[in-house]
Amino acid sequence: MPAAINVLVVAPDEVMRRSLSFVLEAEGYVVDARSRLDRLALTRDGRIPDCVVIDQDAFADPGTAGQDLSGLGVAVILLVEQMHRPPLLPGLRLIEKPPLGRDLLDAVATACQSVGST
Repeated sequence: MPAAINVLVVAPDEVMRRSLSFVLEAEGYVVDARSRLDRLALTRDGRIPDCVVIDQDAFADPGTAGQDLSGLGVAVILLVEQMHRPPLLPGLRLIEKPPLGRDLLDAVATACQSVGST
């Protein structure tokens, strides 16, 4: 049986946060949803998430997004409407808001691919 895959969802808008959580939970992911990104992005049970899905609106200053994300140490999927200079980070995947079709699910599956197979 594959290990549970933990996804941290960060979105300041409650409706978006709930929608993202619902879609991911329906696919079998364990989701921890928050309105803001903490420096130490642990899930509620103290685990490091396997990946983070974060809305660009979670950043008070989009110019610091790279700094905020670089210390996480996990795959990050950034939901963007318009970002003139996206942060250049290894493993960062940009998805345009609103995510359509399976874009989000495919990005999370790819980001967490090695987790479920161990």
